[in-house]
Amino acid sequence: MEWSGACKDGLAEGHGTMKWQSGWNPQSYEAELRGGKQAERPRWFTDSRTGCRVRNDFSDIKAIVSWSGDCADGKAQGTGILTVSADGQSKGGYSGGMIEGVRDGRGAFTFPNGNRYDGQWQNGQRNGHGVLTWANGNRYDGEWRDNKRNGHGLLVTTSLAVAAL
Repeated sequence: MEWSGACKDGLAEGHGTMKWQSGWNPQSYEAELRGGKQAERPRWFTDSRTGCRVRNDFSDIKAIVSWSGDCADGKAQGTGILTVSADGQSKGGYSGGMIEGVRDGRGAFTFPNGNRYDGQWQNGQRNGHGVLTWANGNRYDGEWRDNKRNGHGLLVTTSLAVAAL
């Protein structure tokens, strides 16, 4: 593992980039470290194949990402497919629009637990109309604001339908 930021008392300190090897794929992410430990979740993951970066909205800090779309100024841009994995397991995937490495516009995100959101994104959050389908078959079709159900929508469970206000 390699750290490109500052050090204090022999430990990584402040903003920098951590790089490591995962199989044949070199990986990296930007982070804030304090006393050699992560101060906050990494901000960006880099696709080792393309060098394109995407914002980290995932909990696993050593995730491997792959972005199939365009890259502008080193960040995912336009429409493409993002896959995220760690320890050989899928951590989710996204197909849709990106602006400066952040989910934006229309897109579909599949969560590791099998839930899926298909709809509008703004600055990496569910905003506007979208459909969340849970792995158990329940579904919410309606409005979203800042990743939360908001406004009119329809919640359909495997046993009944309820109008959300």
